[in-house]
Amino acid sequence: SFSGLFRYETTFDLPAGIAAAVLDLGVVGQAAQVSLNGVDLGWRICRPYEFDTRGALRPTGNRLTVTVANTLVHALRDGLSHFSQIPPSGLLGPVRVLPTGGHDERTGDAADRESSPKQITARSVYAHRT
Repeated sequence: SFSGLFRYETTFDLPAGIAAAVLDLGVVGQAAQVSLNGVDLGWRICRPYEFDTRGALRPTGNRLTVTVANTLVHALRDGLSHFSQIPPSGLLGPVRVLPTGGHDERTGDAADRESSPKQITARSVYAHRT
């Protein structure tokens, strides 16, 4: 019965060998906005919930904030919505950092998207009812 905004926050370090990456939120219900180290990476309203991290990603101490907005159907049900399944809300994940290529200056290695992704865990720290 909750309609509004959920905010998730976490911090993470990159594994050695990753210099450039895409942030993949996995499954989201319904829209997501991402901020990485204070840089607004934008909104996504449908799959894929992927964000380019260029200009925001650091080797260590990355601070990730994801704000997820769901629809009003949870709070304001109309006659039709009483008979339809309500989709899940929030950040369902898994949240992953996917290497995109580039050169890691720390190791001299090249990274690509086929490398093992780093999965990160974000905890819900805030929910705001609209």
